[in-house]
Amino acid sequence: MKKRIVSLVALAAVLAVCLCTPMLTGAEEGKHEHVFNNGICECGKYEVAFSSRIPIKDKLTKDIEEKGTLETLTYTTHVYSLEEAKGEEVTVEKNLQVYLPYGYDPAQQYNIFYLTHGAGESEYYWLNDEPVYEGTKAMGKTTKAVIDNCLKQGITDPIIFVSVTSITKAPEGEETQFVDNNDFAKELRNDIVPFVESRYSTYAGGDVSEAGLIASRDHRAFAGFSMGGAVTAAQVMMPNLDMFSWFGTYSAAFGAEVFPYTPADFQAALESFGKDYPVNYWFNGDGTADFVRDAHWNFNQEVLANMPDWFQDGANYAWIEFKGGSHAYNCWIVDLYDSLLVFFK
Repeated sequence: MKKRIVSLVALAAVLAVCLCTPMLTGAEEGKHEHVFNNGICECGKYEVAFSSRIPIKDKLTKDIEEKGTLETLTYTTHVYSLEEAKGEEVTVEKNLQVYLPYGYDPAQQYNIFYLTHGAGESEYYWLNDEPVYEGTKAMGKTTKAVIDNCLKQGITDPIIFVSVTSITKAPEGEETQFVDNNDFAKELRNDIVPFVESRYSTYAGGDVSEAGLIASRDHRAFAGFSMGGAVTAAQVMMPNLDMFSWFGTYSAAFGAEVFPYTPADFQAALESFGKDYPVNYWFNGDGTADFVRDAHWNFNQEVLANMPDWFQDGANYAWIEFKGGSHAYNCWIVDLYDSLLVFFK
């Protein structure tokens, strides 16, 4: 009996120690008084209340009356690699989708956020709540609802969203079916952004010349997942930093064929623009069970180590992980939500 009493007392003491000890398990937890330095505590918690919860909270997907509107537009783009090879103009028509916030007023100016998709998907991935092509699924079926709720709850100011594709099908009669998506860097700069921002009220103020778009870079963001995360880095950050200043790489497929660049290549490309074109924020998200997680993480860690004057964790950079998260939309929609917490602030 005495042994049992002693054991119970010992167990109680162990439990007391455990209950009083702070449990620091990541960006969302840590039971102590946080001291933030440049937006991050030494325990790893960000000052911004990023979410690492999947699935996303129901209050962000509920149906509300104050809905934004969705428009599908067709534009003409040059097929730059084929033009170079053939020595003549080659163009194709492509589609994109535009989300206009509830109460959109052409007399006001809006920040604009471009989104792209992963391999095997299309420009309809992010914003469509119904399948577009026969046999496909509506993968991004809650995106509009999340944006609507974020706007209504004041999480972000009204934003125009544009969903695009970096994939170009070659014109009929060409030997190749798909064009190298490295063309997308030029397509985005020369064809997509001027086309969209000449039709909607952005901070470019209707001036879609290169100079006008560069002057309004602080009001323009770009993000993508998987292949689209690699496209964000390779085709937007590296060659178009002077036109964009907010970036999201979600489950970025670094190390893949779509991103044949080293951290040194990335560093050199950004530094070539000089300090007149800083990255206002680079948000990164990945699931712990995502097959691209390690390549994404390792690449970023080398960039952070070599570019301390460009990126400071918590100040203009974040890495959020979803416990058990895989290569899936339920992580990417939270990435988008988290990006809205810091973009255009």
